[in-house]
Amino acid sequence: MSRPGGFPAPRGTRQWRRLAWFVALYLASLSIVSLVVFLLRRLM
Repeated sequence: MSRPGGFPAPRGTRQWRRLAWFVALYLASLSIVSLVVFLLRRLM
């Protein structure tokens, strides 16, 4: 995945990894909350 310029991104990879971690945590929390709401609706 090299750019046409030839130089790789020296500093952007860490920021992208942190952003990916934030997105993964956000999706995990959303799925967990929806699962809990679904179970609570089935119990009530």
